Amino acid sequence: MIEPLPTTCNQPTVRIDPEFRDWVMPLSQEEYSQLEANLLAEGCRDALIVWISDPALPPTLLDGHHRYAICKAHNLSYRIDFKKFPDREAAKNWIILNQIGRRNVTPEQRAYLMGKLYRETKKEQGGDRGNQYTVPKGNNFPLPTTAEKIGEQFNVSDRTVKNAEKFADAVDTIADTYGDEAKQNILSGVVKLPQKVITQTAKQLYTSETPEWYTPRIIIDSVLELFGKIDLDPCSNGKGDAANVPATEHYTREDNGLARAWHGKVYMNPPYGREVAQWVEKVTAEYQAGNISEAVILIAARTDTRWFNLLAKTGAVWCAVEGRLLFSTPGVKTSNAAPFPSAIFYLGDNVQDFYHCFKHHGPIYRAIEEEEMMQYD
Repeated sequence: MIEPLPTTCNQPTVRIDPEFRDWVMPLSQEEYSQLEANLLAEGCRDALIVWISDPALPPTLLDGHHRYAICKAHNLSYRIDFKKFPDREAAKNWIILNQIGRRNVTPEQRAYLMGKLYRETKKEQGGDRGNQYTVPKGNNFPLPTTAEKIGEQFNVSDRTVKNAEKFADAVDTIADTYGDEAKQNILSGVVKLPQKVITQTAKQLYTSETPEWYTPRIIIDSVLELFGKIDLDPCSNGKGDAANVPATEHYTREDNGLARAWHGKVYMNPPYGREVAQWVEKVTAEYQAGNISEAVILIAARTDTRWFNLLAKTGAVWCAVEGRLLFSTPGVKTSNAAPFPSAIFYLGDNVQDFYHCFKHHGPIYRAIEEEEMMQYD
């Protein structure tokens, strides 16, 4: 049996969980500098809060991430206190509630955390309902919904809770598009905009009511000309004859392609929303790991986003599609011009073939590496 780590050593070993860390609200530069100055002057008085999720691993940090980073940077001593939780979800909920209860939490941070708590609780309980799905016998009163429970906990209406979830989704969408600094500016109050405006701004990133835009046939034909056959469509609307893209294998939303293994020649037209960054990270990781031999990716030509530049920096070539593609959308008989420009990226060794197959859609580009420019010095 592994003995608990002592709470009085100079710098006890702790483990940083990326998901738990993301629940901790960021500090502004001014706040971080003030905390750093206080710790350097007075030491770390308050213990860091940890949880032993796995006895074989160091305890996981739940509270005190900023203090931990400063103490490690300046070799300052700190203590740790242990909390017990039955499972990961309970630990995560404690982090959220602890963050909401802080004195210096901004209204934006409070709404964001409340929205995230609502979303996570719904996920655990299978929807906006109580722990039981039916009213007990003899009880004529309906059970309170998840939104009502959380609203009562924080003395707000269930509508406020639901609006908080929309705000949290919007902030995450903006962060996926413009980076963590944009999220920090919103939540710290540096960007002074009503929550409704933030939510509307996130919607207008694609000005689309649906994340699903089915690939036009002219693009599919070019992919087939390049590949011969498509081995995998990881973002498919269906399987077999019901799929818009002809491929040997299809992953639908229910299959969760982000969690599955990819292989062969891949065509990807990801959902156009906050998930797009995850899909771009997935396809680049699978390609760099050698799991897929080639990939064609159709995405919005948002050069201001980190996911667009992630693809460009992997050595991919890309086609800047001229005009607006005519996509088809679910339940709509006619095709609609996309409200955004499109780009088609290629990962693979057959760059010349990609050029010939896609040049009629628009000019072909690639990023120039620094090493390449050195030959001109």
